[in-house]
Amino acid sequence: MIDCHTHLHVPGGPEVFNDYAILPLTELPATLALRASAYVQKDLRAGFTSLRVVDAPYYIDVALRDAIQQGYLPGRAYE
Repeated sequence: MIDCHTHLHVPGGPEVFNDYAILPLTELPATLALRASAYVQKDLRAGFTSLRVVDAPYYIDVALRDAIQQGYLPGRAYE
């Protein structure tokens, strides 16, 4: 399965998703990146083979890609 539109820094639930643009203003970039890392792993375990990240603040999608390429996180990163 491929998810072509995901916001990895956003916790689940419609009440939180409506505020996804505010999260980068109220939480530290490291917190957003760590949350995104956990969500990537959760998506992999759920059966997704590919994710396309949309509108990631602070380039956390690039940081995750680099961490995967460097072997810090399981997965296979494509550019």
